[in-house]
Amino acid sequence: PAHKTADKAVASPEESDHEFLAIIGSNHSVEEAVRLLIEALEHADHPAKPDKAEKNPGKKGLALPKPLARALSYAKTHFADPNLSAKRVAAASGVSPQRLAKLFRDFLGTTFTGWLARHRVEKAQEQLLKSEQKILDIALACGFGAISSFNRVFRRQTGMAPREFRNERQARDIS
Repeated sequence: PAHKTADKAVASPEESDHEFLAIIGSNHSVEEAVRLLIEALEHADHPAKPDKAEKNPGKKGLALPKPLARALSYAKTHFADPNLSAKRVAAASGVSPQRLAKLFRDFLGTTFTGWLARHRVEKAQEQLLKSEQKILDIALACGFGAISSFNRVFRRQTGMAPREFRNERQARDIS
């Protein structure tokens, strides 16, 4: 359960652990996860006070603000909708689009659109590796409205086309 301090909700240790695991799960690269883990270990003996974290939002801590946690949860649930927008996620999270943009920038170091593209590509990578579905079907299932945008975003994120990714990983698994 959350505790109230100076009218600000503070996540319990269990909630913080869950949010931390969500952060290092599918939202960040391995390097970012390692950086967050090191930061968590360094601050384990001296946890930041909630009001101090509020004054320094650029510093990434373990606990995410509740509106951002709600936004991430909503976006992860609805990522396959090609019409998912920051405006819709903001409304579902109870904040303005401008506030949502600031939360993503300050706590995740990216834009909502950048985060969504990365999340969709990660989900597509999982599908490319574990299924024999057509690439077009995977693109559509991951929220891309067209194969051309999927190929462009996938290549930008991974440095290779989806077919190359699938073939390279399958070749590694065989050898």
